[in-house]
Amino acid sequence: MAFRGMKPGASGLKVHEGIKEFFAKEGYPTKKRNGRWVGFFHGTGHGLGLEIHEEPRFGRTTFKAGQVLTVEPGIYWPGVGGCRIEDVGLITEIGVRKLSRFAQEIEI
Repeated sequence: MAFRGMKPGASGLKVHEGIKEFFAKEGYPTKKRNGRWVGFFHGTGHGLGLEIHEEPRFGRTTFKAGQVLTVEPGIYWPGVGGCRIEDVGLITEIGVRKLSRFAQEIEI
């Protein structure tokens, strides 16, 4: 879902909010429960360059060609577990190119 929304001129915040809405519709809203956050309570990703975590933050950017960002939405739900798959994408003139090439096998 995140990769589909990443292209020059697109809002990172809109992509982030879309993922949050998806989780909520599936029954996992982001909220505080017993004083702790549950659901999708962290950023969708961030810039990747000389530092591991750097600007731009996914939710605070309008995508531009040449940006390299992590794409790491995840969900954490007490009593069920948590999952976050981390990828890297390069914004191109026409969209995004996934740079990570690792197999994504989910084990329980």
